[in-house]
Amino acid sequence: MPLLYAEQLATLAGKADEGMSAKQRVQDSIDTILNRQSPDGALGLWREGDRNASPWLGAYATDFLFRAKEAGYNVPTQALTRAMTALEDVSQGESWRIYGYDTEVWESRWHADTEDKLMKRSAPYALYVLAKAGRADISRLRYMHDRELKQIQSPLARAQLGAALAILGDRARAKSAFEAAIDAIGYNNNGDYYQTALRDLSGVLSLAAEVDMTDVVEALSDRLGDDIPDASELTTQEKAFLLLAWNALTKGQPEPSIGTAVPGADARYMMAGIMTAGSASFTNNGDAPVWQTTFVRGAPSAPPAASASQFKIAKDLFTMSGQKANLSDVERGDRFVIRLTLSPEERRTNPMIVEDMLPAGFEIEAVLTYADGDSGEGAFSWLGDIDTAKIAESRDDRFVAAIDVRDEQKVLAYVVRAVTAGEFVFPGAVTEDMYRPDVYARSASQRVTVRDNAG
Repeated sequence: MPLLYAEQLATLAGKADEGMSAKQRVQDSIDTILNRQSPDGALGLWREGDRNASPWLGAYATDFLFRAKEAGYNVPTQALTRAMTALEDVSQGESWRIYGYDTEVWESRWHADTEDKLMKRSAPYALYVLAKAGRADISRLRYMHDRELKQIQSPLARAQLGAALAILGDRARAKSAFEAAIDAIGYNNNGDYYQTALRDLSGVLSLAAEVDMTDVVEALSDRLGDDIPDASELTTQEKAFLLLAWNALTKGQPEPSIGTAVPGADARYMMAGIMTAGSASFTNNGDAPVWQTTFVRGAPSAPPAASASQFKIAKDLFTMSGQKANLSDVERGDRFVIRLTLSPEERRTNPMIVEDMLPAGFEIEAVLTYADGDSGEGAFSWLGDIDTAKIAESRDDRFVAAIDVRDEQKVLAYVVRAVTAGEFVFPGAVTEDMYRPDVYARSASQRVTVRDNAG
């Protein structure tokens, strides 16, 4: 069962606890999502009523909740019903009718996305989810196919329209919509950060398999195998829809185990120690290719160097009065301001997650806001403007934030205090695009010495 929308929520909320079972993680993600549901049924991206989720993401999240309930997870019927009700407005394809979701699109000559394209990919998805729940309007589906299909550029949206028609019994129009979806594969919308050609291909294939469009499945199966890159290069959307494709093609049958697998964990092989891992080997005795994903845990022998790809991040430390901090001579109890500057290299929406780890001898005292850095006469006016993140949290060992970065730099800041004497590594700040793994940046690490004091 793919986590779908819950991936980024679980990551940011710190819920990806390795001690949890897969079922516990899914249920925890369900609960996290439902805690962000407004009375009107709309699902917030970071908190209830924040209107940061697009209508497409609302359909995506509701799709996850519906699948989870069908799979036996605890999803309250009333909450799911409210989420479906919110999708009924989305299914109309008119932004002015939608109140719980963000229908605005940052339109620019630097990318191709528009509000009209957002609604034309959101409405078919909403209709598909509603059709599975027995709540779709068949006349609306037929109208969209007959009058609007050619205006829908997204192949995934065309396939969702086709799947919804097939679920409601209109196989002729469904076949037509899937043919249109195949024709559109390869479409690219560089302003839609959820979309890639591979995401669309795997999504169309999963939908075709789900509604028994065997001709479409046969046409796309070989192509999917040829087009998949290394697992480390896949976006979260590609991973989610590839899992849906695999699940639809195999009818949910478990994977074959490999080697001496962990009991109850399909195709998972555990090895302890570097020497043991270095001597392991695997042989594929089947005809089909096998994908391998390797996870390695351990402490690095040296701090990672600064690195960047299509994005930049700078980390500066100051005294409370705005002077550059001297990390070679810090006294326990000293406070510092950490400023993080995020700089885009592309003029498009970059939904960035920021994670700034603390040295062992420090703790966060306060997260600064726009009001703190306003160019008035406050204590932190020397920082200049501080930008407002979608969410900014201080945790025991790190600062975490989510913020959209477009055509201008964004600045975040927080205050830390030295609480333990010793010598520590001051890690670099890390930021990465939530949906494009090739967009990231990491600043250089430093060393800090904290000396004790008489007090």
